[in-house]
Amino acid sequence: MKLIFSIGFILLIVFSPGCKNDDEDHKPLPRGDYPFNEDYFYYTFDWEKIRIYLYKDELAVKFKSDTIGTEEVLNLVKKYFLSRDSVQVKRFWDNNWLQLKMINEDSIYLKEIISLLNTDPQVDFSTPVFSLNPEPKYSDYQCECEDVILLSDEIICSLLITENDIESELAEFGLSIIKQTHTYTLLKVANIKTGFESLGIAAYLYESGKFKYCTPGFMSCLCLAN
Repeated sequence: MKLIFSIGFILLIVFSPGCKNDDEDHKPLPRGDYPFNEDYFYYTFDWEKIRIYLYKDELAVKFKSDTIGTEEVLNLVKKYFLSRDSVQVKRFWDNNWLQLKMINEDSIYLKEIISLLNTDPQVDFSTPVFSLNPEPKYSDYQCECEDVILLSDEIICSLLITENDIESELAEFGLSIIKQTHTYTLLKVANIKTGFESLGIAAYLYESGKFKYCTPGFMSCLCLAN
């Protein structure tokens, strides 16, 4: 049985009890810096840092149009990949959101390709793909899903201070508040360039000490036994 979750807050509740890590400390990220650095590949929930692991040969692309077809995908491949044989569509997560797997030499250009895709006028955003396990693998069950996490352009936080106290961070990182409840605040990243923005900004905000947790919004797929 396949379950797809489209917002990180739901994913946190499902995963966090069994995904503890060593809670190591890191220095706050330099402002505006989104490093390709495994030390910052984590999300936080309830004061805990939960490690995630990069798929080094996969990426996700969300188009601006509500639906995409074969022609749009082929045009994308022609523009940014060495050949049609160097990339395959691994999964459609939505009508306009897909997961790609790079083959052979294209995988060494992961960061560059994601950055280029984020300049394309047809693309809403492109981001890397992560896993909750250091050695990602498919579920033991017969299921189309695997242990995979796609970043979005949203960040879910729990504030320890008032909204007015984070105005400087909102302005500096180009964030806007799109939803606020008594338990969490949902932020939107205005301009995705590297694809790592939501992860890097969430880490910086958490390390500032103004948040109980701060995590990118996720798209994830779970396999459950029938």
